[in-house]
Amino acid sequence: MTQKHHRGALTGLSAHSANIEKKQRSSAVWKLSVNRSGLKWVRYFLDFEAKYGATGAKGDRVDPFIAKLASKGQSQSLCRQARKAVRIYLG
Repeated sequence: MTQKHHRGALTGLSAHSANIEKKQRSSAVWKLSVNRSGLKWVRYFLDFEAKYGATGAKGDRVDPFIAKLASKGQSQSLCRQARKAVRIYLG
């Protein structure tokens, strides 16, 4: 490998490493936000299922929980947040 080719490979590697680092940072920020607010929604969901029973497929289990949150006066924004957190938990 020539020195010129080697430098080009290193430059490409640096750019790739920077992209990976950027994705890891954004992923870490996202995980932190999910852990702070999303974890509470997952706990509420698990309590809801323990009280009312878990029936249906994964997706079908989320809707009754969200309906219950809405009936308790939770905003649409918080219901969307709860839905996202529970769907992540359920996979």
